[in-house]
Amino acid sequence: MIQICRAEDGRVFQVNASLSEIEKVGSLEQFLSKETGIDHDSILAYLSDGTRLRNDNVRELAGVQDQTIYMFNKTYLDYDIEHVLERLRVEPPVEPPIEEILSNTASSSQLSATYIRTAHVHSDELERTLSSLRYQNEALRIASSALDLHVLAIADAFDGIAAGAQRELVKQASLLAGVEADLEIISRVAIHKEFVSLSVKKAMEAGEKGRSLGDYVSKVKMRQVAEACQKTHDDLTERFNQAQTSMDELRHGADDVRSTVSDDSLLKEAELCVQRSKGLVDQITDAVASLERTTPSNSKLQELQQLDASLRAEVVHVTDIKNHLTERCINALRHISILNNYIVELPLILSELHASFRAKTSFSHIQRLHNMLYAYGATVVEIVRRKEFAQFFYQRAQGILEVMAKLSANERKRRQLYRGEVHGQLPFETKGMDDPVPSIDFSPSGSSESPYSLERGDVDSLMKVLQDLEHFAEVSLDPVAKTSVRDARIGLEKLIGKMDSLESGFDRIAERSLLSSSRWLNHRRRNNEADEQAYAELEAHIAELNHAKSEQEEAFQRERRDFEREITELKAQLKASDSGRNALERDLHSYKAHLESETTSRRILEQRNAELSSGADNQRSSLATALAEATERTKAAEVLRQELAQVRSEFEEVKSLESRNATKVANLLEEQANALRRLDEARSRGEDLQQQIQQARLESDELQHALADTSKEKDRLLKAQASEHDRLLRDHIAEADGDRAVLEHQYLELQAALEGAERQLKDIRAQLDMTNSDAMGLREELQRVEHELREARHVERILTEDLGAGKASQSDFELQLENSNRLIAQILDVALRFRESHLKALAAASAMTTHPGSSKGVSSTSLTESSFGALRRGVTNHLDEPSPIDPSDPAAALEILRTFDHDQFLEAIHKTGSTIRKWQKQCKEYRERAKGKISFRNFAKGDLALFLPTRNSVSKPWAAFNVSFPHYFLQATGHLAEQLKTREWIVARITSITERVVDAKDASTNPYGLGDGVKYYMLEVEDWTQPTHHSSKRRSSNKKTTPDTSVPPIEVPPEPLTAPPEAEVEDSFTAPLHYLAF
Repeated sequence: MIQICRAEDGRVFQVNASLSEIEKVGSLEQFLSKETGIDHDSILAYLSDGTRLRNDNVRELAGVQDQTIYMFNKTYLDYDIEHVLERLRVEPPVEPPIEEILSNTASSSQLSATYIRTAHVHSDELERTLSSLRYQNEALRIASSALDLHVLAIADAFDGIAAGAQRELVKQASLLAGVEADLEIISRVAIHKEFVSLSVKKAMEAGEKGRSLGDYVSKVKMRQVAEACQKTHDDLTERFNQAQTSMDELRHGADDVRSTVSDDSLLKEAELCVQRSKGLVDQITDAVASLERTTPSNSKLQELQQLDASLRAEVVHVTDIKNHLTERCINALRHISILNNYIVELPLILSELHASFRAKTSFSHIQRLHNMLYAYGATVVEIVRRKEFAQFFYQRAQGILEVMAKLSANERKRRQLYRGEVHGQLPFETKGMDDPVPSIDFSPSGSSESPYSLERGDVDSLMKVLQDLEHFAEVSLDPVAKTSVRDARIGLEKLIGKMDSLESGFDRIAERSLLSSSRWLNHRRRNNEADEQAYAELEAHIAELNHAKSEQEEAFQRERRDFEREITELKAQLKASDSGRNALERDLHSYKAHLESETTSRRILEQRNAELSSGADNQRSSLATALAEATERTKAAEVLRQELAQVRSEFEEVKSLESRNATKVANLLEEQANALRRLDEARSRGEDLQQQIQQARLESDELQHALADTSKEKDRLLKAQASEHDRLLRDHIAEADGDRAVLEHQYLELQAALEGAERQLKDIRAQLDMTNSDAMGLREELQRVEHELREARHVERILTEDLGAGKASQSDFELQLENSNRLIAQILDVALRFRESHLKALAAASAMTTHPGSSKGVSSTSLTESSFGALRRGVTNHLDEPSPIDPSDPAAALEILRTFDHDQFLEAIHKTGSTIRKWQKQCKEYRERAKGKISFRNFAKGDLALFLPTRNSVSKPWAAFNVSFPHYFLQATGHLAEQLKTREWIVARITSITERVVDAKDASTNPYGLGDGVKYYMLEVEDWTQPTHHSSKRRSSNKKTTPDTSVPPIEVPPEPLTAPPEAEVEDSFTAPLHYLAF
């Protein structure tokens, strides 16, 4: 069973359809349109988990537990909101009044059944309305969740772009703000005469003004560039601000929608109304049961009417709530539709903004202008550093040569002493004892002469210029210029510091590269007192640093303990505030419940007061009407008395009609008594009083007409009935006086009841005032509690922020420390891998420069050794087992890695490459020479072979001359077969080789008389003609022979300069020619 819910009004359609039936329709929108009657182009469908339901993912409906589809109508977003709300407005589903359904004469059972049925109908309507409200609220929550997901994705993309964009805008703004300052600064920096041309240098020596950095920059063009960049910057800033504004509006809109969705006050109020309606239904049921058990009374009927009216009021109130919630839902959906426009527009705006920031602009020129001061200073420092490095390098190289020369001289003296004292005393000969003493002699590459004559004093002069510029910026109150000059000065000071540490850096390298640990200890023992004092001071300084470090660690631990203790206290305070907040919230809920009960009781009292007021007004009006009627009747009686006094003279005429008039008067009096009785009943019941009064008036008019008829016959009846009429008149007056007295008594009782009701009303109003004052007090107490709760939450938020800041600082410190250790480990691992790869490369280079054994003997070996001996000696030390490195000691590992000589490694690689290129060239030459040589083994296509006739007397085949490679037979066809008849040998080039195997069962596979299973080869060849491009030396050494009687001479290649790789050169035929048995 699938439920389809319309989000705008919460109506639910129960559809007994499956997923296959939906797919049979062909479109989800068509299916929904068919079931709900909404145009399929206006439908947006969602699942209860917030997933957008389309035709391509309709099968996801089968995987969710809640088979409810929430459907949104897009047309409601385009129409006028008043029209939409008017269309969705719901009228209260109230049943007709019971008085209109039943007549006054209905029985109590009919009345009870009607009240019960009406109550249940109203209760069902309330339940359906509450269910639709819940579906509306759930649909709005789904729309808000989908909006939040899109906003979150857009916000992540925007934050990633905004950070870089803001940095770039700040950088651009700083560059634009410093253009004038940079122009002024470079105009005050004079260029050293070494950098200018010869003509300008001569002019400067003649006394003219020198060049400055500002002379190479056009201020007009640079200002034009700055104006263009300013426009670009303003455009980028405006676009970024627009994007940021759109993003802020999107976030705020999403927050507003989320707050609207989270506000469930209307839903809770509707639930309270439904709960009250259930209580009213129970009360109506109890009242109806009581009415059926006992005799119906006016009080019980009034109670039923009041309960029915209250239930109808709840239905009207819940309907108003539904209309308000529908209005809120439509407004929220329209707001979401507007925010979706931002969601669609923002990605395009962000992509264009990102492309604009990455596009090439003219800011590079301003950046170059800004960096010109530092670039000039860095160039001056670099020139001076290179000069100092060259001088220092040559001095240290000469010192190393002198040290090594002294070492060789000492070794030579020691060997002479050994030769004089020990050598020659053994009974056997020792080899290699007369080798010369190793010596070293090298010349450094590069030139020690610099094209510039800059010295250290020029660097000091430049730093003084920077100090003057910084002072000028301070005097001119230009913070941009001051910042620019200070940054340049700090960067140049770092470069100068690196230049000053050149000698100390070399000393560290020499100490760790040339001296072993034991010799370093001996060297330290031989240091003079100044060195010992320096080391002692250094050790003291290190001890002080260690002490300071330990103190810092102790301070850090103390601070950490203080933070932890503070965190504990904050947690305790937070827990206490949570408990206090919970208590306050409980008090708040109790106050709210009490206030709601007071409000309900006040509303009930007001309703009862209104009912009593209306009843009192009705009674007052009925009493006034009754008194007026009695007064009129009294006046009429007085008029009748006067008329009777006038007609006493006509008594005799009236007496004849006494019997008839007496009957009429008796009837009239009886009808009047009935009218008065009905009037009394009307006063007691309070119903149909006006109608009875009108009937009484009609009866009075009829009485007047009867009296008028009587007056017409008065002349004839007065005499006969005078005495009897007097008696009847007295009785009538007495009865009227009695009626008047009764009416006055009833009036007084009603007035007393009215005064009692007014007193009760005053008491109720006083109670209401007291309730209002108590409610005001409770409201003030609630406000005070809410204020205290806000203060507690503020304190809690501050403490939470402090705690978060402490944790963040601690985590940042630990993260930085961990990142530093990880970075050091990674750098050390990469360095170790580099050293291993370099050592492997040196080993490979050594292996490549060692040629395998050659048949050429000692000459090629000695020549190769002379070519690569120096290279092998240079890498011998590195090919040994490298010094072990402990990764846990980065300092020692770094010192061991510094001992690796990168220059020697580069030289070895270059020499290996040159050797390989030389061998490749020689191999190419040998391949060219090998093309004219006869092969006698490993025959392949393209080889040149010598073919001779075999001794086989059966087929007399021709075979290739070979050594241990038999059964290569010549397949002679065509012109070649004719030549073989007159030839004793032939030299030909192999064009194809066909492999065959002798099969004893097939005679065609054995044309050459071989054994069974023997493998042989059939060669197709082409005739080879002797090349004519021989050298003159070869022509003089060759002898002319006839092709029928001699074999062509075999050329012996000249002795190569170096031994090439023999595996790539084919063996040449040098054996004497003779006939062989194949």
